This record gives sequence, structure tokens and C-alpha cells, in this order.
Amino acid sequence: MKKYKFQEQIINRSMNGIIACGMDEFIRIINPAAQEMFGYTAAQVVGKKKMKDLMPAGENERIVEALKSERYGGKDRINMIEAVMQSGKGHQIPVRVSATVMSDAGDDNGLLFCVRDLREMRRMEREMADQEKTLHQDKIMSLGKLAASVVHEINNPLSGILNYLRLMAKLLDKGQIVEKQDKFSSFLDIAISEISRCSDILSNLLTFSRKAPISYGPVQVKDLVERCVKISNHKFELQNIQLHVDIEDSIPNILADANQIQQCLINLMFNAMDAIDGPGQVWLTAGFDSGKQQVFIHVKDSGKGISQKVLPHIFEPFFSTKDEGHGVGLGLSTVYGIMRSHGGDIRVADTSEKGTCFVLEFNKLV
Repeated sequence: MKKYKFQEQIINRSMNGIIACGMDEFIRIINPAAQEMFGYTAAQVVGKKKMKDLMPAGENERIVEALKSERYGGKDRINMIEAVMQSGKGHQIPVRVSATVMSDAGDDNGLLFCVRDLREMRRMEREMADQEKTLHQDKIMSLGKLAASVVHEINNPLSGILNYLRLMAKLLDKGQIVEKQDKFSSFLDIAISEISRCSDILSNLLTFSRKAPISYGPVQVKDLVERCVKISNHKFELQNIQLHVDIEDSIPNILADANQIQQCLINLMFNAMDAIDGPGQVWLTAGFDSGKQQVFIHVKDSGKGISQKVLPHIFEPFFSTKDEGHGVGLGLSTVYGIMRSHGGDIRVADTSEKGTCFVLEFNKLV
């Protein structure tokens, strides 16, 4: 008797749905998890419904065929197969099914099904896909802002390279390369330096634009900040905004996805520029708080600040204080999502009339 009670408790307390059918296909046992999953009580099902009554047309036949084959764990058994079942209200439920033919003294006497509800898993998969789509959309918007400034940033050194190459060609034509070798070498060094600068700009821009899977690893904060400065520096110059960069020595590496954190920082730098009407200043500071064991990055601007009325809403998706056509309100919500997924945080340290200071805080250190 005790053994029977113990087995009954295993069936009734299983988090997965358990259903047993006789050879006549009528359901004999349905545990509470399966009842909740399909929206039936045991009284509505036991002896009254067959397994195929809980499935859309054709699905039961597919599982029976799988049981007959040996592809899913051997004859008369299924280790795991994905299927679709149906609730009492007609809603389709994605499930993962394990099944076996039950026998007694060599004679088959029924079927046992173990059913796992996949709806929550599918919901999480959709959320992750939506988050990735939002991240990519926000990145494309940032790339659009960078495009014009990068064209100017690359065009200037290319014009200089072209002029120096023309001068070098003239020296060659006039046969003066020997007597003016120092000048020729100087022109060549400048051209090489400018080409290297163009290469760095393009390399950093391509790294930022690449749609890569999330990859956590050690990230050097100094290198990351300097990379962001390189690809956005000319945009600051075009808008007549001075950028002040202060990075402490010996900042511990953080455990993060470098591409996503770079996206956060670029977003905050763009927001800082947008907050300034006319000439202004932006301060970019990175350091380590040994007391809190936190790495921090501050982005402060000399703009108009954020009102107390607006402040509670700034991290909400699609909330924007910018004029129509100048933003859809994804930037800060994307930064917030990235930081929280990294176990860190973003907060506003200063909302005075003299500007705003956003703080990125990282708790996972390497």
C-alpha cells in the first residue's frame, strides 16, 4: 500500500504532464500538471477521452508512427519528440513528448506519455529574438548618425595623402629624389600615417556595425573607450563640441560583450551631443571604485539637463524628448536592457540645468 501511495505521489507531483492510456486508447490516468496544461479535470477525461482528442488532426498518428519506428530511442518508445497538442478551449500547445508502450507479462496493455509544456520556453525565445532585433535596429540608427561624420573623417586624410603623393611624383619626374630624399621620406611617412588613421577608423566602424552573437569575455575598458572616441571624435568636431577624456590607470577588466557595451557608450555620447545646442563640452570618464568593487563610466554634457517630470520615463521604450524625426526613443531603453543583462546598471547622477551625467556601472570583474 505504501509503495502504491509513493508511486501515486510521483505521478501527481510531477511538474510534467503524465497521461496513461489503455489499449483501447481511452485515457486512464491524467496527473494534475496535465490537467492544468490542457484545461480539463480528471473527471472530464478519464474513460471519456482518447489521447487523440488532445491533439490536432494528424498529430496523434504521427506520434503512433514514431513509436513503431526506432528513430526516437528504440521500438515502442520515444525518448523525446516535439509535437503540438490542444487544450480544452482549442488552443494549440507546443510540447515535448516522451512515450513508451506499457506491457505486462509480454502483452501490451497501454501507452504512457510524459508531456512537457514548451509555451514558456517559446515565449522566452521570442523575447530574446525581439531584443536582438531591437539592438540591431538601434545600432543601425547609430550607424546612420556616424555615416556623415565618418565620410568627412576619411575624406580629409585622403585629400592630404593625394596631395603628398602628387608632390612625391613631381620629385620623381624632376629627378630630385636623391637630393630631396629627406623631404620625400617625410611625405611618405605622412601618407603612411594618414592611411593608418583611415584604416583604424574603418576597422572600428566595421567592428561596431557587425551583427555578432552575444559573446561574453574579458573587456579592457580603456581600449573600449578609446575605440568609441576614435569613431565619434569627428562628429564632436563637426558640432563644435569639445570632448574631454579621462581614463584611470589600472582599471580591472570587466566580463561583458564588448560590442554591446560599445553600443551603450556610443548611444550615450550621441545623446550628450544632441543635448547641447551650439558649442559645448562633453566629459567622458572611466575608473574603478574599490569600495564598491565597481568599474564605472561617466558621460557628462553641458547641455540643458533633464527635467524631474521627464526623468522617471527616460528608460522606457519609444519615449523621446527629441523633435519628431530626430529619434524614436530606443537608445536609452536599449542601453538599460544591455546593462541589466550584464548584471550592471545605468543611472542619472546629475540632472541640473548645467547638464546631465549618465553613469554606467559594472559589477562583473575579471
